[in-house]
Amino acid sequence: MVISYCGIDGGFAHAAARSRFGVAAEYLHCETVGQCLEEVTRQRASYAVVPFETRDDGLLSSTIAALTAADVKIVAAFEMVMNLQLATRAGSTAEVEKVFAIAKDRAQCQRYLAKELPGAQVLDVKTPLAACQMATSDPRSAALVHEGFTAEYQLETLGRNVRDDGDERVRYAIVGTRPATRSGSDLTAMVLSVSDKPGALHEVLKLFADRGVNLTKIQSRPTPGESWQYLFFIEVHGHTTDRNLVGAIEDVRRMSKFFKVLGSYQQI
Repeated sequence: MVISYCGIDGGFAHAAARSRFGVAAEYLHCETVGQCLEEVTRQRASYAVVPFETRDDGLLSSTIAALTAADVKIVAAFEMVMNLQLATRAGSTAEVEKVFAIAKDRAQCQRYLAKELPGAQVLDVKTPLAACQMATSDPRSAALVHEGFTAEYQLETLGRNVRDDGDERVRYAIVGTRPATRSGSDLTAMVLSVSDKPGALHEVLKLFADRGVNLTKIQSRPTPGESWQYLFFIEVHGHTTDRNLVGAIEDVRRMSKFFKVLGSYQQI
């Protein structure tokens, strides 16, 4: 099984993908979410794992835009707590003379490094996996890396959750070409635009209420390629095969300028 993800080898997205599909799968890193989804569309990857929402920034516009443009479906969603560890073969931080990290991770751990390893030399590498390799080859070196990669490099964790601002919570979407089957505890995501007239959005939202469909999220996002035009991202309880949601979707589609279901999925 081939899984595409957006980011660098050993980064958070790579760790998130491995947490769901294990070490036996083959992983394909991509520069953008759009490229990840294209790998799935072209059947060069079985699934894509893409960041969907963060605790600090909310929904990610680039992901919503890519999902809107692609012929794929969200089939599952999951939350990951993202943090960094100081991993090494050294017995204590006093023995660590070098720390290898990508520039972003280094910047996120400046206070920790200054306090706990003031005499260590911090060296930039291209990927967290490269940092692990360097730390493995030198017992007086350490790597800043997600905990999901330490075991295979036989590194021990000397410092946990060493990001200066603490952990980061990210919601990821698993994306495939076929819709997910109903689980009984599903969410459905969709994007739509409405006419520019008073009450247009209210009329659309009332259609969900009339059918007894519970909305869990609504947020406006810029329409790709258009100035000052917006799409509404809506997430509701239920699966597209549920009777009340089938009726609501038909009604909403008729009243919308643009409408697309991004997928029905279980939060796992």
